[in-house]
Amino acid sequence: MSDHFFELFRRVDHFRRSCVNSYWERCGGDDPIARLTPRQRIHLFAVMLCEPCSLQEFMSHTGLSAPAASAAIEKLVRCGMVIRSQSETDRRSVVLTMEPGIRRAVQEIDQLFRARFLEQLRECSPGNVAEFDRIAGLLLNEFDQKGILQ
Repeated sequence: MSDHFFELFRRVDHFRRSCVNSYWERCGGDDPIARLTPRQRIHLFAVMLCEPCSLQEFMSHTGLSAPAASAAIEKLVRCGMVIRSQSETDRRSVVLTMEPGIRRAVQEIDQLFRARFLEQLRECSPGNVAEFDRIAGLLLNEFDQKGILQ
């Protein structure tokens, strides 16, 4: 794999983190996500990526053991970030979802990231942007077919 791909990923990740920091600076101490530890944020975003999900699916996304996953979810439930409810189809199964207000905050961060990223792309030629989008689509399609990064 080309070092260019990994450098691009590093830069995009850094850019996204700067958008998250800008969001938190704007919100100040009022944003509950800002009060989470980095590990708790990772767990929260894992729930968001696979919601509605079972504890088993959460464990699969995070690589946590059953006791560690249960403890992580319990902390997020107590913080009001995640809702744990019974499955409508299997009463013995638990379903995890993000609290709607928290989901809105995460969506606001994503909107800020997209807007700032698209602003940066205005410096690029339309042909290069189209090629970048095409290659990203090919990678996503390949990842989806093979179940990579899901």
